[in-house]
Amino acid sequence: MKMHYTKIGAALLAAGLASLSSVAWADGQVEGINGTLPSASFPFPMAGVQGLSGDGSVAVGAVRTAATSYLAFIFTPGGNSLLPAFGSDQFSLAYAASANAAVVAGEGSASSGSSRHALVWVKTGADQAGTPLYANGAARLPDLGSSNLASFAYGVSADGRTVVGADLGANGLAMHAVKWTNSGDTASATDWAATTTTSVVDIHGAGFTSSKAKAVDASGATVVGEAAPASGSTMHAFRWTAAGGMVDLGVLANHTGTLATSTANAISSDGSVVVGYSTPGTGTSYEAFRWTAAGGMQGLGFMSGGNSSQAYGVNGDGTVVVGNGSRPIPAVPTALGGYAFRWQQGVGMQYIGDWLAANGVAVGSNSFSTALAVDGSGSVVTGMGQIDGSTQIYLARVAGGGTTGGTTGGTTGGTTGGTTGGTTGGTTGGTTGGTTGGTTGGTTGGTTGGTTGGTTGGTTGGTTGGTTGGTTGGTTGGTTGGTTGVTTGGTGVIGLSTFEATLAGWYQTLNAIVQRYGLSLWGSHHRTLMDSGLAMNEGTGIWVTGDYAEHSRDEDGRQSLGEVGVFHDFGPAWRLGVGAGANQVRQNLAFNGETRAHGGYLVAEADYAPFGRGDWVFSATALYGDMDVTVRRGYLNGAALDASGGQSSARTAALRLRADRHNAWQAAGFDWSPFLSLSYSRTRLDGYTETGGGFPVAYGDQVISNQEMRAGLVLKKGLDVDTDLRLGGEVVAARTETDSVNGVLLGNGGFPFSFASTRDNRSWGRLLLELDRRVGRASVLSFALHGANRGNDPDWSTSVSWKMAF
Repeated sequence: MKMHYTKIGAALLAAGLASLSSVAWADGQVEGINGTLPSASFPFPMAGVQGLSGDGSVAVGAVRTAATSYLAFIFTPGGNSLLPAFGSDQFSLAYAASANAAVVAGEGSASSGSSRHALVWVKTGADQAGTPLYANGAARLPDLGSSNLASFAYGVSADGRTVVGADLGANGLAMHAVKWTNSGDTASATDWAATTTTSVVDIHGAGFTSSKAKAVDASGATVVGEAAPASGSTMHAFRWTAAGGMVDLGVLANHTGTLATSTANAISSDGSVVVGYSTPGTGTSYEAFRWTAAGGMQGLGFMSGGNSSQAYGVNGDGTVVVGNGSRPIPAVPTALGGYAFRWQQGVGMQYIGDWLAANGVAVGSNSFSTALAVDGSGSVVTGMGQIDGSTQIYLARVAGGGTTGGTTGGTTGGTTGGTTGGTTGGTTGGTTGGTTGGTTGGTTGGTTGGTTGGTTGGTTGGTTGGTTGGTTGGTTGGTTGGTTGVTTGGTGVIGLSTFEATLAGWYQTLNAIVQRYGLSLWGSHHRTLMDSGLAMNEGTGIWVTGDYAEHSRDEDGRQSLGEVGVFHDFGPAWRLGVGAGANQVRQNLAFNGETRAHGGYLVAEADYAPFGRGDWVFSATALYGDMDVTVRRGYLNGAALDASGGQSSARTAALRLRADRHNAWQAAGFDWSPFLSLSYSRTRLDGYTETGGGFPVAYGDQVISNQEMRAGLVLKKGLDVDTDLRLGGEVVAARTETDSVNGVLLGNGGFPFSFASTRDNRSWGRLLLELDRRVGRASVLSFALHGANRGNDPDWSTSVSWKMAF
């Protein structure tokens, strides 16, 4: 469906310049493509995105498998995969997808040098990761005539029932624009391939010698592309409808001569506005155009100081156009460079950087080279640029009003549309309700409020009279204007590669919570309850512990906890203890972001000494806790630091099994005690929605699990009758796993993103220095210091505890 967005040019794909993080656009959503290419089997692992489904869920394009060979590919937040080949085809390209990606259009051939045939792929379901499956394979669309020389499919309507492209089969001499319509089951590859259910119509005409259809509107009723007039060897933009046939849109009035050329690149959702560019045919001067039935082809001019422009995208109602053009290079004002523009009716053409700056964005040294697409509202633009010091895809947007826009748009659109429409009556209600509801709701609250309020208020008010005009104009203008104002998100610009790195901060947050419970298991509970250090080590007792730890390997983080508990002996072989604690975490994140978490936990331990407490001790320790978590995610918004934040809750359950052999041997004046432990923990952080900042996101649930095996040795030596010195060392092997995490960038231009499940194996070492100081036979104070070189344990931690038996 090539409306509201334009493909990232075929030249990029052919040159292999588009990376896996390429972006395409449709209906207000831009898709961040993540994942890996099958580079092990493909010697030229390049990828290009040609189109995007209207719901933003699937991008389509191709991966390069050899120097001149490509295979059709789909890119989704859940994963990427090749589209199945048609027959024995070794070459394929996907160009466009329907609104829900149920139908994908493209081309295939036996090899890169063979003649092409138009193809569609139909969706049959999705795998567990949400990646669409097209298991029925590709269907070859019917050809014109019987020559079957070559055909291409370039565009798909929103409902997936209409495909447009070109076919050489009419006379075997020239390409003709064609339109395929499936009157059967669009989910059936068989129906797409059958002439009984899929008709192919040659829409070529108007005296052209050749033509190619490039895009189709939402309903499939209007087609645009380029065609060669009978006079001259150039191409002209055309627009086709069933009623009017193929109409030559000509060239701009100032582009005269037989070499003058034009092409249509995009079409508004209702087919009324066509955009592209025209050239006089000499030199390299192009001028973007916007065509309407009322005004014909109108040049959009140039950016200040420039002499060239080309339009590649148009918003839903055709009032905003984006593309590329020339303007003076800031560092060398006498030279012209390529830059991105946004043109708006009543405003004119602006460099994207100027548009952002005029709306309060600190652009800094960022620059914008291309504008490839615009969303349905016209408030969001994407393309390529030099962002944050690297070449990457940018997403720029200007909010439609935020919270104020939502409130004002809802109230004003509703009140004005309702009152005026209701009071004035039928005819005036249609005019005034439409105009006032549309203008006020649109200006104050946003595009949707304006369009819906205006259209519904106007149309319904005019048709059914004052009462309906008041009700419908007011309700629709108010509700839609209010809702849209709230969900437009903030204003600013981000580089998607840089921004994606900040989205991954969820892992640091989750890991910090896991490490908090690690501090409890291996800080305050780094020794068993039976190994208390008490002189009177029997009966009933209590403990009080405080721990503090710092991490510096993964940004700066700090943890602290306090814990109290009671233990009791059940005979000489068993000791059971229960405790409760409170802890907190503070973790620094990139770009001045931060995670703060605090909560409580319960801990229980059972120790068993079958041969006496100075021999083998087997223990099991269980822990459960929850935390309130506040996350502030920082990021660059243009040249300025920005932040969005959210709140959530986390729950952790952990179990540790441990075996100690106390006083296994003596050497160098120390008692040597080895131990071995296995532990498992699982933490779930509830999904949350950020607020504030220019680019808030919503995260789904996040789950992390950790398995550890520790083997260590503790050396104990009495310094005097009441003081013991302990030295220890241990090695740790851990496996940390995360479930996949999904999320969405909120507001206009929002896109879904995902992080695949991960498995990380680590190993590290840790050292212990500890002193026990007994105060009489029934009380002991312990001071412990731990240090680790890497892994999940903190760089250093300290623990102070007091135990008393009674």
